[in-house]
Amino acid sequence: MHNVSQIVGSRLYATVDLDKARVGRTRIVTRNISNPHWNEHFRIYCAHKISEIIFTVKDDNTLGATLIGRAHLPVKEIINGKRWIHG
Repeated sequence: MHNVSQIVGSRLYATVDLDKARVGRTRIVTRNISNPHWNEHFRIYCAHKISEIIFTVKDDNTLGATLIGRAHLPVKEIINGKRWIHG
């Protein structure tokens, strides 16, 4: 991820996408932006087969949103209980 602590007035939020469908969005955090934690839970039901979950962190600003970072996680790592996501 970029050095977020250097972005003045950062207002970070995260989105959760299943392939191309947006299924979640966190609230905006303004504290501890170099290591943000949202402590939010999402229960996502999916009726079709997908390959990955995409987590995106963005900075909300007056001109829109600036991409800070993105992570792709294979669904099979979560479905079988091998991996949990905290944050």
